[in-house]
Amino acid sequence: MIGLSFVEYVMICKMEEAKRLLLDTEKSVNDIALSIGNSEGNLNRIFQRYLKQSPGQFHKQLLNKELRLFVNS
Repeated sequence: MIGLSFVEYVMICKMEEAKRLLLDTEKSVNDIALSIGNSEGNLNRIFQRYLKQSPGQFHKQLLNKELRLFVNS
């Protein structure tokens, strides 16, 4: 990723792992934050900065999309 500092790159990698865990597991946001080496507050800040939504909002959005796909199939 060109133009990113090392810290930004690490934050994006952690956010991507958190997104995967939100999609693939039943873990709480706090448990996910701890598993990637962050606090829940820090994970919230990262999501707000890069996705303009909280991890909880992101998870809810994923669930709504999955539900619509299930209902429409």
